[in-house]
Amino acid sequence: MGVQFLYCHRLGIPLPFLPSPLPQRCHPKCPSFSARKGGFPAALHHLLAHAYHQSACGATPRRIKRHDVLAGIIGQAATTYLNALLDLHRRLSSSTGGAATKVDLVITLHSGYPPVTALDITISCPMLPSHVVAAAKDAATIFTTRAAEKNNKHLAGCIAQERAFLPVVFTTLGGLGPPESVHYLDSFFSETYAAERAATGSTRRTNHLRTLFMQSLLASLTASTADMAAQLTHDAATDADADAAAAADAPTPAAPPG
Repeated sequence: MGVQFLYCHRLGIPLPFLPSPLPQRCHPKCPSFSARKGGFPAALHHLLAHAYHQSACGATPRRIKRHDVLAGIIGQAATTYLNALLDLHRRLSSSTGGAATKVDLVITLHSGYPPVTALDITISCPMLPSHVVAAAKDAATIFTTRAAEKNNKHLAGCIAQERAFLPVVFTTLGGLGPPESVHYLDSFFSETYAAERAATGSTRRTNHLRTLFMQSLLASLTASTADMAAQLTHDAATDADADAAAAADAPTPAAPPG
């Protein structure tokens, strides 16, 4: 399913693992397109077969789990290659007062400056109506836009705590940005690069480790997004079937007297 999603999503081919016929609404708990909200408007029906909406919908905990897995992979790489300290559950607040805001992970490296870096991960589908016009003109626009949103939310609070802050923006197509965040992830391997170069004159092994790291991010992103697309769509179909069965079982109203 994940491989089907990866290639069909990139090529704009309808996803073969979705039910047929497609439900005209999202998961019952979807805040935008549930049955109670009237389902998908006709103008958005073309999105259904590609699961563009489902790949970004927060109707179930799956979207948060997708963030958590990606954060875990990044944090594991930081601890493995830099011997950094990792926080995934504590010290995540990026506010110094008022409404609490949280980042996804905090990495502490005492040999760096500033020693603490907070990262917040976001995943966006460039094919959604809110992004597609800008994405058609410049594929990098989505990284700039989403990074600015995250900076507006977290940067000032992190600076007040003497922390660096970086947004890490993924797209459902497998993109990663903005450039400064990619450079930061690359820096996890800087010491290993230097040590291997000094010892062997080559960086082949470290290049392979970096490739595996990036591949694991893509694999996790793809598998979890495919799972969201399938589950949200099947749940919507099940909900529609239940409604149809309930309607069929409902007693026929009695004819009015006379």
